[in-house]
Amino acid sequence: MPETEQNNNTDQAQKASGEGTSLVLRTLPDPILRDQCRAVEKFDKKLRRLVKEMKAVMRNNDGIGLAGPQVGFSSQFFTAEIEEEFLFLANPQLVETSQTEDELVEGCLSLPGRALRVARASEITVTGQDQKGKKKTLTLNGLWARVVLHEMDHLRGVLISDCGLPVPPAQEDNSG
Repeated sequence: MPETEQNNNTDQAQKASGEGTSLVLRTLPDPILRDQCRAVEKFDKKLRRLVKEMKAVMRNNDGIGLAGPQVGFSSQFFTAEIEEEFLFLANPQLVETSQTEDELVEGCLSLPGRALRVARASEITVTGQDQKGKKKTLTLNGLWARVVLHEMDHLRGVLISDCGLPVPPAQEDNSG
């Protein structure tokens, strides 16, 4: 199971809402959000239990993606869910990106209340491992490509505040 980083500073972490989880949603300036994450080596019941808890935290906070560092684990894995389709990916590696980019407004559970315009490839191919360690290759486009790239950034200590442009207040209100 990925190692956890302990940080009890309540200014840097907010308790995840919902029952059945002890995970804490990390927000800036929590230093774990800047970590270069380590590879996942053990694919066991503890990891699968953690994935279930992350799914609950993501849903309880109206998110569509959540990376290990955002809940205190400096390991290369993330969860994502769009329209009830769930994805877990460990040790992701970007294989290919399209030349075409889309610039859209993004938010982040670790940056509450912030919205930034971020340009990302509109299509990607990524490899990684599922919850049991089985290798998989995915070609994704649109919102799925965007979410996976966003979560992969977290695994390198990169946040949307590092690569995004501020959104004028009128556009922020329209972003949903």
